[in-house]
Amino acid sequence: MNDASMNTLPKIERRLVDPARLAEAERAGLNPVAARIIASRVSKKAPDIAKLLSPTLSMLDSPNGLPDIEAAANRIALAVTQGEIIALFGDYDVDGSCYIATLYTILTKHFNVPKDKVQMYQGHRLIEGYGLTDQAVDRILAANPSPNLVITGDCGSSDEARIKRLSDQSRDCIVLDHHLLPAEGPPKSAFACVTPLRADSTYPDTSICGAVVCWLTACVTRRVLIDIGHLPQNAPHLTNEISYIGLASVADCMSLADSLNNRAIINAALDIINSKRLPCWQVACAKLGNGRALTERDLGWGISPRINSAGRIKDAKRGLMFLLSETVEEAIGWWDLLEEQNAERRNIEKRLLKQAEVIAVDLVAQGIEGLVIHLEDGHAGVHGIVAQRISQRFGRPTVCLSPKVNDAESLSGSARSAHDINIKEAFQYVANRAPDLVKRHGGHRAAAGCEIASGKQNVEKFCALFNEAVLSIANSTQFGPVIKTDGPLNSSDMTLETVSLLDVLRPYGKDFESPVFESVLTVKTSRAMGDGSHLRIILTDGDGPEMTAVWFGAIEPGATLPFSPGDSVQVIYSLEENFYNGRRLLQLMVKEMRLAA
Repeated sequence: MNDASMNTLPKIERRLVDPARLAEAERAGLNPVAARIIASRVSKKAPDIAKLLSPTLSMLDSPNGLPDIEAAANRIALAVTQGEIIALFGDYDVDGSCYIATLYTILTKHFNVPKDKVQMYQGHRLIEGYGLTDQAVDRILAANPSPNLVITGDCGSSDEARIKRLSDQSRDCIVLDHHLLPAEGPPKSAFACVTPLRADSTYPDTSICGAVVCWLTACVTRRVLIDIGHLPQNAPHLTNEISYIGLASVADCMSLADSLNNRAIINAALDIINSKRLPCWQVACAKLGNGRALTERDLGWGISPRINSAGRIKDAKRGLMFLLSETVEEAIGWWDLLEEQNAERRNIEKRLLKQAEVIAVDLVAQGIEGLVIHLEDGHAGVHGIVAQRISQRFGRPTVCLSPKVNDAESLSGSARSAHDINIKEAFQYVANRAPDLVKRHGGHRAAAGCEIASGKQNVEKFCALFNEAVLSIANSTQFGPVIKTDGPLNSSDMTLETVSLLDVLRPYGKDFESPVFESVLTVKTSRAMGDGSHLRIILTDGDGPEMTAVWFGAIEPGATLPFSPGDSVQVIYSLEENFYNGRRLLQLMVKEMRLAA
């Protein structure tokens, strides 16, 4: 990347190719380029490459290894058969929304629960914060009629105090989650806690998201309901709801390198989405597809940001209502609202990112490796995205702190990792040394959230402890931005045919990133486009055809063009097809470009 705020260029690092996996990929029939790609991403413990290339739902791991899943299924079945009121509480992001959409649909359409027996709740990011908060419990307990059973999805593992409140009021609580557990283990007051991250779990895949845990629990519940005669033996399977959990798996950045479960679920979800069985998918395909089938990229960069924008800016329920739309007209209405909120989110993000970059430059100059960006006029709905951008640009774990709405005593924070630093572990390190400073924290290795006491001294203390935590975890890590590439690509392979050959490796995502190549080419022409920050560059290798390259965010608007005709440049890029005036054209999407040594 060519960011004026950076003092050093990103390090270019080639991926290592496993020779044994390379030979296996070639035996599976992959062409040399595609074989090289997959052999640099899957580990020795990953399933057979032939299975990874053609995953099916029949290959899914049995849910029986998930602790408490039988207890959870039996309790849900009891609530269904006894006509109890069931409350579904989910996080405010895509995973939380998809969890609610999945279980609500299964309960009402498959298990024959009347709609008025199912209540839906989501946390309010700005007012309540992450997880099953006291405010959320207040809302649930105040409901009329009051629920008998509360099921949390994509949260709950760190919420023992709130779950105990529910238990004390004779409400059973089932936790369906995938976040890292606190040091004391799963919540003791929960009727059941189903998560692959429990120490007693024998489920082989720890990389599934909360919505998948929910779906697996529902599948076991279906079996229980058949066994007790509530459902017929030929009751429909819960396949259609995979479209929701596939979207959640992409949005929550679940690993796609070694997880056959995630790859199978996302592929099945795309088939269902592109068949447009639900009004929400009809609208999404019309808005994003432009006549083509949607891919996992559309889920991650098209649908997910719009659903997430609801929780970031106002009320997450708007994204949920889009997913549950019963007519196309209803889905269009929700989509338009989400579109407006997403535009608002982008504007806020752009403003805060400029402030965060200035702070980050100063922190890096001081030699600080664990960056804490305190935005005094920040926005809690957007600071996670800002933390992600800063983490990527500076190659350092980053926490972004913003004032908590309606709570002058607290700051809320979102963190993103770099160089595989365990963010949850870093937060635990700070909390152990300053328990009065860190009010709450939770999340994953790569992304987590916290709430700390406000005040200048508290922020300074948190900054120092977080940096100390990062250094203690990092050991000899060399911090800084890194771009990983798949090595050079011959000009003869820079074709649309190669794009098609690489498509057989989909879905791409976390730990299985789309291919990025490097080449030394010659600039023929370059010009600014759009708002002046993007470049359109014509490149050649001297012998082959000219290639069009696009580099978004390459320069500041109005800045001097960094390259001249005849310059020899090192280009880091991906290959993409571009549809223009009915024609299918090859386009290089530039990640980094610099004068060749």
